[in-house]
Amino acid sequence: MMHYPGNAAPLFVLLSVFGLFIARQYLKGKSTPLFWLNILVIVLTLYSVIVSLLLAVTGAEARFEHLNPILFEALTRWLTA
Repeated sequence: MMHYPGNAAPLFVLLSVFGLFIARQYLKGKSTPLFWLNILVIVLTLYSVIVSLLLAVTGAEARFEHLNPILFEALTRWLTA
């Protein structure tokens, strides 16, 4: 099910990098919009990393829980505290 979106992910990464460079070039010399663009990029990057890690831990078929129950238990305790 996730095979085909996974094939397109590298293309989306390249597209977003090119878009970032185009936006930075467009906002060159405008310090305030460029600052907010940088903040937006940082926030979206952190969001992407956090969601990816959470999906990896709580993925389909509970693979992480079955393969490493001690670490899974420690992570769930830490995240729910």
